[in-house]
Amino acid sequence: MNQTSNYYNQHAQAFFENTYQVEMESLYAPFLRYLPEQALILDLGCGSGRDTLAFKKKGYQVEAIDYSTELVEKARELTGIEVRQQSFYELNEVAKYNGIWACASLLHCERDRLTEVLALMSDNDSTMDYDENDLIDSPLSQILQEDNEQIEVLIYRLPDSDWTLEVVNQNGTSTVWDETFPSDQEALSVALDGIKAAGGIQAFSELSDLEAKKNIFPESLTRH
Repeated sequence: MNQTSNYYNQHAQAFFENTYQVEMESLYAPFLRYLPEQALILDLGCGSGRDTLAFKKKGYQVEAIDYSTELVEKARELTGIEVRQQSFYELNEVAKYNGIWACASLLHCERDRLTEVLALMSDNDSTMDYDENDLIDSPLSQILQEDNEQIEVLIYRLPDSDWTLEVVNQNGTSTVWDETFPSDQEALSVALDGIKAAGGIQAFSELSDLEAKKNIFPESLTRH
C-alpha cells in the first residue's frame, strides 16, 4: 500500500486532472437504484472526489476515504466534505452505510487479502467467516499473448457467489466487468468478446493506471 500511496501522492495533480471530469452516470445508475433517498454512501478510495461530489449533488449523504494524503486534500477541496485518510484494511462501522462505492480502488488490494476486505465491507456475518483460502479461481483463468504483449484473464468467485471477471495487463492495471456471471465459461466468453471489442490485447496491455480511468472501453466495463 505504501508504494501505491507514494505513486498517487507524486502524481496527484495529473491524476486529478485526468479523472475528475470523467462522465460516470452510466455506472452510477446500477448502484444508486438499490439505495433509498438520502442514503448514506461511503466512497471507498475516493481519489479526486469526483464520485463523492456527484452523489452529494444528487442529495445523498456521503463519507469518503482515500489512502493518499495528497488526494485526500484535493478531494476535500473539490467536495467540501471532511475526507478521511484511511486504508480499506482499516474499515469499520460499515453497517451504518446504505451503500459502499469502490470504483477503481480494490485493484490496489493485495490479492490474498481481498476476501478480508470484502468481509470488512459487509455487515453480513456469514461473509465475515471467509478468508483468502475461500476465493475460488476458475481453471479457465489464463494468460493471453499477442506478439510481445500479454494480459491475464482472471475469473474467480467467493462461495455461493457468481463469477467475477477481471483482466490485468503487464503494468498491473485492472479492468473489472460490472456484472457477475453464473458460469465461468460465460465469463470467459464475455472476456474474449470484450477484448475483441476493445481492439485486441494491445488495447489492454498499453494502459497505465491514469489512462485506464478514461472512458475508452465499452460501457459494460469498469475501468480501473
